[in-house]
Amino acid sequence: SAAPQLSPEVTPYAAKSFLEILRCTAPLPRILRQLAETRILDVLIPDYTRIRCLMQFNQYHHFTVDEHTLRTLEEVTRFEQADTPIGAAYRALKNKELLHLALILHDIGKGFVEDHCVVGEEVASRIGPRLGLTQQQTETIAFLVRWHLEMADVAFRRDITDERTLVMFSHLCSSPERLRMLFVLTAADVSGVGPGVWTDWKSDLLAELYDRCLLILSGKHYTFHEQERMQQIKQRVATVMNVDPAETERRLEWVDHQLTGFSAYY
Repeated sequence: SAAPQLSPEVTPYAAKSFLEILRCTAPLPRILRQLAETRILDVLIPDYTRIRCLMQFNQYHHFTVDEHTLRTLEEVTRFEQADTPIGAAYRALKNKELLHLALILHDIGKGFVEDHCVVGEEVASRIGPRLGLTQQQTETIAFLVRWHLEMADVAFRRDITDERTLVMFSHLCSSPERLRMLFVLTAADVSGVGPGVWTDWKSDLLAELYDRCLLILSGKHYTFHEQERMQQIKQRVATVMNVDPAETERRLEWVDHQLTGFSAYY
């Protein structure tokens, strides 16, 4: 490997090239694994060296920190083809490179006495400028690293119908895009822990929390299968109206016409 002979400084060209790689989806896991194996990733992100082969002594993680990190990237890129709320959210992200970088850094603070989320936030705040990110972009990845456990904690351990809980979590995220990124990151993180950890129950809870908070932050639900949802609503309206079976088709057309003028949220 030529990595030991490379300059520890990251040139603007190298930083730009790395960010272009992080914008990839399907090829990204293979490329990042190669960068990790050749230790070029350590040059770009020096803190990565410390999590190599770092064991995690708990009942949840099946892999070392570096292997778990690479597997979360494999999981997240699979969402691109997923016909699920998580897949729809991943495809809607405007800056996937920030999410991918946050996944590389999300457990970078492990191995210290301090909370790894807080340590990781500090690392992310250093790595952002090193890779040529703007202040806003750096703040986004630092936010994702700092709070990468929060959405799972709220979804799996708290009452996600409680208005106070929803408002506080929405306020923490502050924008639909950050909420969307945290939603996808959480799903990838849980999926990358080990076989059988990700379940339909967890997927449904996360999606419901995402939907409820998106409604608070943007005033609308997520648009996954929006047309199917609208059709189901129109069918229910027609059913409630006790339509004569002989008139069903005509009445459905009337309901469709009446509801067309309203927003999907209404």
